[in-house]
Amino acid sequence: MRHSWRILLYRNYPRSSLKFSNHFQFDDSDDISKELELSSVVISNDLVLKVLKSLGSKPDVAKRFFDWVLKKDSERLSSKCYNWMLGILGVNGLVAEFWDLVDKMKTKGYGVSGVTRDRVLEKFEKEGIVRSKFWGEDVEGEIKDLSAEFSSGLVKIVLENLATEPMKALIFFRWVEESGLCKHDGKSYNAMARVLGREDCIDRFWKVIDEMRSNGFEMEVETFDTVLARFMRRKMIKEAVDLYELALNGANKPAAKYCTYLLRNIVVGKQLDMGLFSRTVKVFTENGNVLTDSMLDTILKALRSVGRFKECNKILREMMAVGFVASGNLQRKIAFGLTSAGKNYEASEFVDHMESSGSDLDHKAWTSLIEGTLCIWGT
Repeated sequence: MRHSWRILLYRNYPRSSLKFSNHFQFDDSDDISKELELSSVVISNDLVLKVLKSLGSKPDVAKRFFDWVLKKDSERLSSKCYNWMLGILGVNGLVAEFWDLVDKMKTKGYGVSGVTRDRVLEKFEKEGIVRSKFWGEDVEGEIKDLSAEFSSGLVKIVLENLATEPMKALIFFRWVEESGLCKHDGKSYNAMARVLGREDCIDRFWKVIDEMRSNGFEMEVETFDTVLARFMRRKMIKEAVDLYELALNGANKPAAKYCTYLLRNIVVGKQLDMGLFSRTVKVFTENGNVLTDSMLDTILKALRSVGRFKECNKILREMMAVGFVASGNLQRKIAFGLTSAGKNYEASEFVDHMESSGSDLDHKAWTSLIEGTLCIWGT
């Protein structure tokens, strides 16, 4: 099949300057090379961009040119060139080719720009499909008329674009599979979960998560991070712990720092919920992790910051129940913290608990008990 694009040099300008008006036809890459060499054309980043911009409505020709440059001199292709080619493929409905090129970009460390994403969704935005209309047969018809090849990648982009309208996003998510346009995979399920992971959609969020897992797909790290942060901003601590348990029991386990983060937020909450605290340390240790001194130290500081240091015995008891042993340094901090605050009952309870658990109280902790008491007496 013969392809064509228009190339005309400004003969009296530098080699890299050109505009398009004459038609040249090429049978293969050798023909392209010969014609450009005869015209003294030097391939540059600017030249590639000019050619691609002129071929927005001719994706096959644009791709032929792009592939030729990629093969001949890939160093000339910047992230901007890749993104422009992506835009051409996307707006012309060549979704498979679009994602193939995205994969190539990833190997080079290039990402998809916001401008390119917007170009790919231009037809949706231009007609207000989904976003500005109520769902119905007319909207479904308009989407089908786009003749786009729906992949999980394209569905993901649409869902991200509808993040502020979760119900429309969910309708689209359901419709696109029910219509046989796309079979959902982990990528599209996770995109939908990120949209629904909010206070006013919590039931639908868990339903999609359950459905995703029953179909053999795992929660992505990005989904966990995004939804957890949203839950914490809204003080949805129980939901955050539910999410953490789910993630730790899955394939993509959160880093240990998330346990400390959750425990700290639990102890400074409006009410100290020891049930949530216990669930968090239990799932953390059951997955092969070990509670550390630094974690308890962070929790003690958090308790002190909200005037709840006397509750440290409850915290220590839950942590020791899953194998934690407080170091001598932390024992001293607890002993001094309780007695210096006049919490003698809690201090006595601390000593009793340490002894009954078989852990000898550090001798310096005894000294700290006395020093804390003396602080109260002003000596």
